Amino acid sequence: MLTPENYIRQKARSLPLFECYVNSDWKESGMASITVARKHSNGKITMGMYLTDLKCLGVKDAHYFFNINEHEYRDILEEMTERIETEPVSYTLAHNIIYAGIEFADDYGFKPHKDFTSVAQYILEEDNENIELIEIECGENGKPLYIRGPLDSETQANKIIAQLEHEAGPGNYTVIWQSEEDFMEDDTWDDENDEEFIEGENDEWDELEKKYKNFSTEEKVNLIADSFINKKKLSHEDNQELTYLTNSVVYEHVNFDLADEITKEITEKLLIFDITDELSDEILGIKPGSKINREKWEKQFYKLNELATKEPKSVGKKIRKLHKEMGDNPALAYLELLTLQALDSPDYEEKLNNFYEQFPEYSLIKIFWKTSDLLKNDFGNPVEIFKTGPAEFFEGKESLHQIEVFQYLFSLLLIAGAYKNISLIEAIEGINDEIDVLEYKNIILKEIIFFMKMSFIFSLNEKTEANSRTTTETYEFKIQIKGITRPPVWRRITVPSDYSFYDFHQIIQKAFGWWSSHPFQFSENGFGSSQVITEIYEDVDSGFEEQIDAEEIYLSDVFHKERQKFIYIYDFGDSWEHTITLEKILPEKTGYPELLDGKGQCPPEDCGGVWGYENFKEIMANKKHPEYEEFAEWVGLEENEEWDPKEFDLKRTQSVIKEMFKN
Repeated sequence: MLTPENYIRQKARSLPLFECYVNSDWKESGMASITVARKHSNGKITMGMYLTDLKCLGVKDAHYFFNINEHEYRDILEEMTERIETEPVSYTLAHNIIYAGIEFADDYGFKPHKDFTSVAQYILEEDNENIELIEIECGENGKPLYIRGPLDSETQANKIIAQLEHEAGPGNYTVIWQSEEDFMEDDTWDDENDEEFIEGENDEWDELEKKYKNFSTEEKVNLIADSFINKKKLSHEDNQELTYLTNSVVYEHVNFDLADEITKEITEKLLIFDITDELSDEILGIKPGSKINREKWEKQFYKLNELATKEPKSVGKKIRKLHKEMGDNPALAYLELLTLQALDSPDYEEKLNNFYEQFPEYSLIKIFWKTSDLLKNDFGNPVEIFKTGPAEFFEGKESLHQIEVFQYLFSLLLIAGAYKNISLIEAIEGINDEIDVLEYKNIILKEIIFFMKMSFIFSLNEKTEANSRTTTETYEFKIQIKGITRPPVWRRITVPSDYSFYDFHQIIQKAFGWWSSHPFQFSENGFGSSQVITEIYEDVDSGFEEQIDAEEIYLSDVFHKERQKFIYIYDFGDSWEHTITLEKILPEKTGYPELLDGKGQCPPEDCGGVWGYENFKEIMANKKHPEYEEFAEWVGLEENEEWDPKEFDLKRTQSVIKEMFKN
């Protein structure tokens, strides 16, 4: 089917221009909020919204709405005019403002927002000589002026300033802090498609159906794998085929009666609540009489919620700072859990239990806790959990914020995924299409659903040789990081002999406490080996050694005798070398890896390798060292907490590995 995005890319410019608006003070402020609308023959509207920084960054943000009713369009304009005063303008002026901002920003290496580049630009006319040129003043006295808003992260701001320093040169730009900035709320496209939208596309779908009518499921899966696993770049036609093939395979296994029933039941139960995009004091954790600056905290909450899964390390630091400023706050606790989830931190479960005990009625934490409880225990038929609906998660509430709805649907996805129930995954996709959530959260849900479907598809066609492998032996390894003493850092683990080296990599990461954020390799002699086992990336060739895909080679293919050694290297910058020693070959079969023993705390990621870690330990042993506070904040130490290089929580790490690999 032709998606809204593809419709806009291919056909939006052929729609007649309808109206254009801009904020009245765009010349004085240098910030233009522009709306360009086009009208379909059926009277519906497709529109683009463009936040354009004429002082420095160009198109900072872009939104698009496809095929909406005119009254919805007027509601969006009315909401916009509640925040800023707007006025109608000619399309020519609107076009010139946007592209003047883009051109000025490009001179300093700043590109338009990704949503502009991918979709929203196609609502505008092509930027060519057919558009009358209007002179638009950019910058401040011809030089870039970066206005750092309260929602700009420190990392983001530093990156922009560094780029200005490099491109404009010292003294040729200005940076100022803006304490308040207009806040553009996300809107969600209303997914109601008219006949005009799909007309003509059914013919293409029918052709694909005829083409693949006699293909077996295995043949279809192989075609999908060729596009997906090998990261083949797809044309529009290829994308259509991939979508068809994916749905074709999935739909062979979906119980549509069940999926439709669940979609209808949960949608109806959710719509009993008033679903809103306005954050309540309850969600923000603001108590009566609180001295919290509500407007500032609301903006921070939205921003941190969006970035928690994208930049969990930097967001985690901000949250720890806010804890000191604001004290105990359930909204901060929820955001901290989001970052721990994104980092796959071993601290997540402990923190979750503590926060749930502290804030048992805070819905976002309650969702996490109930989901974790359900996943840890055998709760029988997952369909029954679905049919209970959202009431047990939101007891006593009359309205829900879109973020609560997202977290609830995400929890259902985790449960459906744990049981590999493709019918329930299909049901959640249907619910997601019916219920509004924040736009960026909606995209996340769609991506998760897609990858769950792919995981299901590939599980249908696992290699025969992998299915036929049986565990006849268990390997006991001692793995130690080279070069670290006082104390040494090592782990002793048992692993079934039929595990792949990619599985082995994941076990090592969890056993030590690494974050899986850098490349790795296994080899006989470390760097300089003629042959390495690693993760294979398309179009990336070391040029020196033969590379073997870690997913395609098993421990039993390499390890054959006790005392045999191998080298594991993680992070080619810091170069953490681990010596692997096969201590025992045990004849009995084990179901999953186990951590037996270990010593020493894992070094912090990106600390500079062995030398950097030794320097780090010296600093952390001396609270009077001038760099102590900076390093303590970097590794996330709480007040009065100390870095102990000997610390290693064996039981907690054992639990993490068991939970991850027992299935």
